Amino acid sequence: NLLTDENRIFRIENDTISKLKEELQREQTQAQEDLQKSIDANFQKQRDVEECERDLSDVEGQNTLLISQLNATKQDLEEVTTNYQKEMKVRKELQEQMNQNGKEFKLQIQREQKRSNAYKGKALESHARALQAKHIFISSSKK
Repeated sequence: NLLTDENRIFRIENDTISKLKEELQREQTQAQEDLQKSIDANFQKQRDVEECERDLSDVEGQNTLLISQLNATKQDLEEVTTNYQKEMKVRKELQEQMNQNGKEFKLQIQREQKRSNAYKGKALESHARALQAKHIFISSSKK
């Protein structure tokens, strides 16, 4: 009886050991699978980080180019604005000069008209004297 009890205990221990070994094997297998999944996920994350770094580098390069273009555009705009202001100043000066020249031209025309009128007046006076002299001459010839 003792032998059968020992046998039974031995079998129970063996069964327990086998079950524990199986459970341990399952847990190890599950742990290895979980570890592999974690390693794969970490590798994927590393690839994602590297891709993001490349994208970030590309974006930084594009931003640098855009900033350069914006600065060039700003300089162009400042130059255009300066040139426009210069042109407007020159136009204003020309307009003022034209207005001044127009006033001077009007004054000159008025002076010329006065002079012309004076000459016409003298010419009329001379003509009138000549007509008077002719009339006097004709009148005196008839007598």
